[in-house]
Amino acid sequence: MSFIAASPAAQPDAVARRLYGYGQALIKEAEATISYDLAGMLYLNEDGWLSLSVPTPLVRGVFDALHAVGAEPFPGKAAIPVMSEDEVAVIGADNITERGHAFRYTLGRLYEVEAPEPGIAKIWVVKVHSPELQSLRNSYGLSSLPENDATNFYVPVARLKRGVLGRNDTAKGNEPQPKE
Repeated sequence: MSFIAASPAAQPDAVARRLYGYGQALIKEAEATISYDLAGMLYLNEDGWLSLSVPTPLVRGVFDALHAVGAEPFPGKAAIPVMSEDEVAVIGADNITERGHAFRYTLGRLYEVEAPEPGIAKIWVVKVHSPELQSLRNSYGLSSLPENDATNFYVPVARLKRGVLGRNDTAKGNEPQPKE
């Protein structure tokens, strides 16, 4: 009986072994620290909210990995809501001098939540943590987190409209049949 050695390409190289080791350290959290090296630009959106930009491909990647029947990408530009339009109105948009500046954050877990708006059954959001955004809100006399610390920062990823999964005469790939 002869043994055939695996080709060098089939064996993990030194870099892959090192990366695996880094992953093990992260799992154990022995030598890992939370990284706030993701960043976005602070801007006032068309609805009057102060938001932090998020790369669309980042959010699209989360959506592509989402396995939820009937979900669709959250419409609009990918962003983290920082201040509501009411909060901005009290402060005055022109008084917010940090617009156009970069703020750092890190991503947390993906959550599914009941949607507060009519026509939408639920939304999926990724929790965001940012000490810099918390400090920004505090500097304007606001709570550290939105809604008087009742919610966290987040980035919307997907939504499910009401009735999308209900019974109807339309089937994917089929034209509606005429009634006789």
